[in-house]
Amino acid sequence: MSRKKNSVLLEVDRSIIENNLLIEENQNEDLRDLFPTRTSQQTEDVPWKLVKPTPGICVKTHTEDGDKVFINICQTPELPGPDDISEETLVKIWSSDDHSSFRVPMSIGEAHEEADKAGNPTVAYDVAINPEFYKKTENSKLFLTFLLTVVMEGLMDKYGLHLATEDYVILKNRKVMGCLLPHRVRQTGSRKPAGPLIQEMTPPVHTSSRQPRYRIRREPPRSEPPEYLVAEFFMKDVTNSRDVTLDVGEDRIVLDSPGRVGQQGYQLDAFIPYSVDQDKCSASFNTDTKILTLKMAVISES
Repeated sequence: MSRKKNSVLLEVDRSIIENNLLIEENQNEDLRDLFPTRTSQQTEDVPWKLVKPTPGICVKTHTEDGDKVFINICQTPELPGPDDISEETLVKIWSSDDHSSFRVPMSIGEAHEEADKAGNPTVAYDVAINPEFYKKTENSKLFLTFLLTVVMEGLMDKYGLHLATEDYVILKNRKVMGCLLPHRVRQTGSRKPAGPLIQEMTPPVHTSSRQPRYRIRREPPRSEPPEYLVAEFFMKDVTNSRDVTLDVGEDRIVLDSPGRVGQQGYQLDAFIPYSVDQDKCSASFNTDTKILTLKMAVISES
C-alpha cells in the first residue's frame, strides 16, 4: 500500500488522551503473540477463534437507492467447506424447492467505511469462505454465480440491505476494497454443518465495537521523517494481550478486540502518514494503565 494521509493523524484526541492517560514504563506484558499468532478464545457456550482471512475477489454492486457497496470475498481454512458436488448436482439443487442439502459456511463481517477511487465515501463488507470452495468458484462460472448469489442473500438477510443482485462487477485490478478485518469463527470440530443454504460461522452473541482513544507521535519529535512512530491505544476494558489482535501494514494499523460476552469491544482501522517496516514493529501492553504501545520503524524515502 502506498496511500498517504497528512500528519493531522498525529494529533488525534491529544488533549483528551493526555488528560486521561497515565503512561508508565513498568509492568508491561509482552505482546509478541499479536504478531502473527491468532489465539483461540471462547464465549461462555461457543468456542471460537479470531482469524485473519486472505484476499479473494472484490465485487462492486449498489443498493436500490444507488449507493455503492463493495463485497470482499476472502478465504480462511478455519471455515469448513461445503460438500464437494458437481455442476450438474448444483443445478438440480438450485432449481429445486429444497436447498437444504447444500450449504455454504461463511463468515459475514460488519460494514467498514472506505473511499472509492474517486475519493468518495462508500461501504465494504468482508465475507469469508473456505479456500477449497473458493478455488472451485475460480474454475466454474456456475459455482461463482451461485456463490455471489448466496453472499448477497446473506448480506441482505443479516443487515436488511436491498442490493442489486444481478447488476454487479467483479473488479479485475483489485482483490480487496480497504483492509480485511479479523473474523471470529466458531469452532465446530468435525460435525457436519446443518441449517439453511447460507450458514454463518460466527458466534451467536454480538457485541458492538468502538474506536479506542489513541495517539501517534514521532520519535524524535522534530525529525522529518522520524526514525520511529509510537502509537498508544487506551483500552480500559482489555485485561490482557490475548484479548487483542493487531496487524501493521506498510501504512496502516488494524486493531481488533472483540470484547467478552455482553461487553463492547474495540476496533480501529487507521492510516499512518509514513511507510513503516513491518518486520521492525514491537508492541507491549501495560496491564495497570490499560495502554497498548506500538513502536514502528519508519522507512526512509532516501
